Amino acid sequence: NALERNTSLMALSLSSNGLTEASAVAVANMLLRNTTLTVLDLVGNVLGEVGMQAVADALERNTSLTTLTIWPRDYAGGVIQRINRLLETRVPPARTSAVRTALPEQTDGGAKRQRQ
Repeated sequence: NALERNTSLMALSLSSNGLTEASAVAVANMLLRNTTLTVLDLVGNVLGEVGMQAVADALERNTSLTTLTIWPRDYAGGVIQRINRLLETRVPPARTSAVRTALPEQTDGGAKRQRQ
């Protein structure tokens, strides 16, 4: 996969691309190998609980990604909190929130929502 081997791409928007649960698993596999991507936008896709768990699992090993943009309301709070914990350890707190969304309000999972 080209994204797994890419050594220059630092930000990727896959927003509203019709990604599915299987797509999220593919993105997770990419995150296991890509070491340059720091920003990933997955807003507007139906990634499913299994897909988001795969992304969270990948973030356990991927240390380069610092910002993941999703709509937390679409997923169970546990996976969102897990992703937040993983990403917040990589980012100075004043720089960015770990999981951002397009809506300006607080989620049940504690992720800050910011207008894009």
